[in-house]
Amino acid sequence: MVRFYLSSLFFLLYVIGSPLWAQTNYVCPFSRITSETLKETFWQYESTIHAPTGKVIHQGLEHYPAYLHFKFDFSAQIHQGGVNFLKTWALEDNMLSIPFRNQNSFCADLPDPRHLHLMYTSQVNGDRFIYRFVMVNSDEAPFIRPWYELPTIHLSKSKDSGNRERPWYYFIKKLFTHKEVAVEPPIPISIEISGGGYFGGINPVFRQFTTIQTDGRLIREILTEKDGLRVTRKNIPRDELESFALWIESKGFFELEKTYNCEDQLCLRRLAQKPKPIPLHLLVRYGSRKHLLTVEIWGPDENKFQYVAYPEIINEIVMTVQTMADRIEAK
Repeated sequence: MVRFYLSSLFFLLYVIGSPLWAQTNYVCPFSRITSETLKETFWQYESTIHAPTGKVIHQGLEHYPAYLHFKFDFSAQIHQGGVNFLKTWALEDNMLSIPFRNQNSFCADLPDPRHLHLMYTSQVNGDRFIYRFVMVNSDEAPFIRPWYELPTIHLSKSKDSGNRERPWYYFIKKLFTHKEVAVEPPIPISIEISGGGYFGGINPVFRQFTTIQTDGRLIREILTEKDGLRVTRKNIPRDELESFALWIESKGFFELEKTYNCEDQLCLRRLAQKPKPIPLHLLVRYGSRKHLLTVEIWGPDENKFQYVAYPEIINEIVMTVQTMADRIEAK
């Protein structure tokens, strides 16, 4: 009996403290964004997107003019509601700290060179939302440059600059010296995620499967009771996929256990309760290395309680793939 009361007390304390814990220990998914890529760039707010569905729930641009300017000294110029603010910004482990639209911390991502995604998770229902920005020139943003600051100059090398000193017989010489270069096939990379979460609620999920293949083709299939089958197709750049695979390897994923199952009675009882937990299966292949693992109960339930202890890298991989699938591709 004493053991039962202690377990109940621990559960109550965990439920009460879990929202605060989740907020202070939140880990962003993998991204190649760095502070250097943001310094002295200007961005215009384009829209707010509901990540799970891809629906635009708020319009920016001329409907809601808002801008960000990331300065070299880690100060930030912010334009909202027709007013300019001077704040600070910081980027650490893909977590961007900057105040914008009642949020202060975001998971930052650059899906392409001209778009910036700032993702956050609602504390009310746990849904993910994305603030989408488009890059603009400094003269397009409503910021006044101080008299002591020099204008921003972007240097680029002309494609024809290397042809000016070439002799007149260059192309004839190149014609006779051309050699066929053997192209090696790319290193095999594939990621597969299936299951995870809980079966139940107002719109039960019957099937959830996501795969990324060597050529960067991402396919996500979600079959629900109300919405039917939804299929998402995206193309992930090969260099980004290689960086992601190297990051996974560096985190020791291939040395993890194959299964993470229940280890106490509380977890075993949860297996028999509704909504029913769906095991998560995660498969990663990189070159000759291949690893498949299973988590019997993945993630917290409706009470914010996590029943199975497993490495955080599993959440980071799943969230990174979800972020890639949620991207709005540039037009």
